[in-house]
Amino acid sequence: MKIELIESNGLSNGIKDISQRFGPSALILRNVKSSEQEFLFVAHDNTVTSQKIKSSDLPSRAPSDEASKATKQDIEIVKSALKELPKAINSAGSDRKYSRKEISQPKPAKTRNVVKEHFKNLMKAAPISNHIRGLLCHVVNEPNNQAELLSQLKSGMMEYLPNPTDITLNTKIHVLTGGHGVGKTSIALKVTSQLCSASERKVSIVSLGADCSADLAQLKASGKSLGISVINVNNISELSKLLYLKNPEDIYIIDLDIDAAKEAIPLIRQTDSDSQIHLVVPSDASLESFWRICELDNWESIILTRLDLPLVPWAALEAMSRFKIPLSIGSANREFNSGLVKVTNSNVIRSLEDYLVRHMDTDKGEPIRAYNTSALH
Repeated sequence: MKIELIESNGLSNGIKDISQRFGPSALILRNVKSSEQEFLFVAHDNTVTSQKIKSSDLPSRAPSDEASKATKQDIEIVKSALKELPKAINSAGSDRKYSRKEISQPKPAKTRNVVKEHFKNLMKAAPISNHIRGLLCHVVNEPNNQAELLSQLKSGMMEYLPNPTDITLNTKIHVLTGGHGVGKTSIALKVTSQLCSASERKVSIVSLGADCSADLAQLKASGKSLGISVINVNNISELSKLLYLKNPEDIYIIDLDIDAAKEAIPLIRQTDSDSQIHLVVPSDASLESFWRICELDNWESIILTRLDLPLVPWAALEAMSRFKIPLSIGSANREFNSGLVKVTNSNVIRSLEDYLVRHMDTDKGEPIRAYNTSALH
C-alpha cells in the first residue's frame, strides 16, 4: 500500500479527486489545512489512473499526467503539515509520495535455560571424550533447577549402563589385567585373601609379565605374610604349561600385565572357557589408549581402584556406556586393610553428581549447593 499527499483548494474537491484517481479502496488518513490549502494524506493500493481531470473541477491542481513543480512556498507548506502528522508517515521523495515505515515487532526472545547452559559449558571443559559428552547432554532435557538436572542425569544414564556383575567363587581362573601401576597386584592379593577365607580350595596368585624384580619380590613377600602362594611365570609358554598341569580344583588369580594380555587371554579362555577376565581401572585413569584396551577382549567386569579419590571415573564411565563392560568390585587404595567393596552404577553416577555440584555456578558465580567430599564407595 502507498501513501500519497494530495493538495486541494477544498476538502470536497480533494475527496472527489481521490475517488477519481484511486477508487473506493482509498483511505484518507488525515487532512491538514494550512495557508487556505487542504492537504490530504491518502493510503491506497491502486496506481494513479491515466484519465485527465478537467482543470475546471480542480482549478488549482495541475493535470495528473504532468509533473508538478514544487515552489519554495509549497515546500514550506508541506514541511509545516508534516510536523503535525503521526510519526508513522514520513517523506519519501520530491514527487510528494510517502511510504509507511514498517515497524517490526520484536520476536519473542527464547527463554534461556541457565542451568542447562552451565551444564553444557562444564561438559565442554571436562576431560572426557565426545562420546561421553554427547551422551550426558542427550540425557539432560530442559531442567529448571539443579535438582531436576541431577534427576534427569541419573535416570538417563541408568538406561545406558550395564548392570553390575558378581565375581563368582566357583570360577577357577580369574585374570586381573591393566596398565602398570593401576593397582592390579594389590587387588590380586585382596581377592586371593578373601577367596582363601571363603573357600577350602587352594588359591594362588600367578604373576605374568612382571617388569620389575622389586615388584615381584614385594608381591612374594606380601603373599608370604598372608599365607598366599605366589607363582611366577616368565612368558606365555610357561603359563600354558602351568595351566595344563593345574589341579582342576585349584583357583588361580592371574596378575597379567596389559602388554601380555593380547596373547595370554585367548590361551586362558581356550584352557578354561569359564575363566573370568577383569579390567582393573583406577578412578583417575586418562582416556589415552583406553579404547584400545577395552577392545582387546569381552571383559567380564571392571574393577575400580583408588575409590577414595573424589573424582569421576571417566574411563570407567566410557567403558560402561560405550563398550558395555559392567562394574563388579573396587578398592579404596593399595593398603591391604582397605578391603574390597561392591561398586554399583549408582556409585559412579553419584561421583558425577558431586562433580557437577562442585563446578556448576549460578549467574552470580556462587556455588549452587555445598559439597561434601565422599568416596566413590
